[in-house]
Amino acid sequence: MGLRRPLYLVAALTAGWLFGVSGILSGGSILMFYRTPDTSSYEPHKNAEQGFLGYLLEQKRATELAQFGALRENRDRMIPLAAANALISGVLVVACGRAMALRNGAHRLLLQAVVVSALYAIVEYFVFAPVDKAIVDAVAAFPPVGEVLPDLPADSKHASPRDIALMMPWFRGLMCAARVAVLAAIAYVFMRPNVIAIYEPSQVGQRGGE
Repeated sequence: MGLRRPLYLVAALTAGWLFGVSGILSGGSILMFYRTPDTSSYEPHKNAEQGFLGYLLEQKRATELAQFGALRENRDRMIPLAAANALISGVLVVACGRAMALRNGAHRLLLQAVVVSALYAIVEYFVFAPVDKAIVDAVAAFPPVGEVLPDLPADSKHASPRDIALMMPWFRGLMCAARVAVLAAIAYVFMRPNVIAIYEPSQVGQRGGE
């Protein structure tokens, strides 16, 4: 009869696997951008949408063009960062797969991958700062919706681009902190004695026989 995985162990492995897949996609998308930096789809079109939807689309295009410009200017630091993200995340996915299969000693590789992923998240927050600043500046420089669309009803309320720009650094910091916190929780799960016993049954048997 096989070992039963505790529910919290399955939840931790699922979260770790999702973090890994997300990191692979994120790192891979940046590497693909440098390989084929096609930004033509983000240029304004002749038949652009009108009204509030058009305003939102133009704001989206402006911020994405600012992001692409910052990525080009910081190529030397972003390519190694993206490659490290894809590599570390790939190891995390493999480690979660081995742990889910209950391979002996799989928790050691997983703990190492989780610790390195947490450290990477902190490094990424600071290294990615120029790109984040470019996006914030582009959002802050965008004209308020009332100036672009004066015909909107007077009682319609929309957050100004400047207010959104002020919130973005806080949101980025909170996302980084939440990411590190979840990874720390995963590490805690795999440091529990009953979880270690799942992956090191021989040592548990030796302790019991002493």
